Amino acid sequence: SLDVSDCVVTDAAIHAIAQRCPKLESLNIAWCPFLTDVSLRAIADGCRMIKSLAVEDCTQLTDASITSIAQGCRCLTSLNANGCNFTDTSITAMATDCNRLSELFIRQCDKLTDVSVTAIAEGCPSLTILDVAWCETLTDSSIEAVARQCPLLKELSIYCCPKLTDLSIKAIARRCRSLVYLATTVLTNASLREIALHCSSLSSLEIGMASSRTTPGILAMATTLPSLAKLDVTVEAGFDAADAVAFERTINTWRPDITTSIDIDIC
Repeated sequence: SLDVSDCVVTDAAIHAIAQRCPKLESLNIAWCPFLTDVSLRAIADGCRMIKSLAVEDCTQLTDASITSIAQGCRCLTSLNANGCNFTDTSITAMATDCNRLSELFIRQCDKLTDVSVTAIAEGCPSLTILDVAWCETLTDSSIEAVARQCPLLKELSIYCCPKLTDLSIKAIARRCRSLVYLATTVLTNASLREIALHCSSLSSLEIGMASSRTTPGILAMATTLPSLAKLDVTVEAGFDAADAVAFERTINTWRPDITTSIDIDIC
């Protein structure tokens, strides 16, 4: 295992590691802005036993990097590519060649579309963690595919995916019964009812852009879910501060066992 995240690391250094550490299983090179495709090609050639790879915010990497990793490191089970510039080309390659993938973090990868997420759903049925927050082009089609194909899913973030609707929440709630963590801004009272009815294992829930119309539903859901231990709610800008305090106090009265945070969106 090697963690050089947020360090001044060059392609030459990663190339040397790849040559000398063929049994390396975990590599974290997140926030290393000087690394290029040269580094990941070296890893793909020299470290074929890699199971966990983090390249978060390595903005010089292109699709060629992840395509190389997919072809050379087929034991990969976890990939953190948050904030990278990858397109559907690389993520579909990952879905094709890395069928053992169980954890995928691709938040703020704004070039990705439903093609990527659907391919992952169909190619990686053992997926347990998926983070696609701020992937703004995604629609219900891809999240419904995840619900159908990935019944072992435990953690899902679809925060700030504006094209998603209640259909995504309904599909996930009904099919992914092992879900313990959900972060979403896609919540109407219909969605909240689906979560309350079907997500009995849910222990942590983050809700964005809640409004006065949905706060009663959030309260009802919070009092229903037996395993819920943490609830973070961000309410819309303009929500009265006193009402937010009263809302949090009410939840704490009904469920004192839940750690609750209510914030007002200042945007």
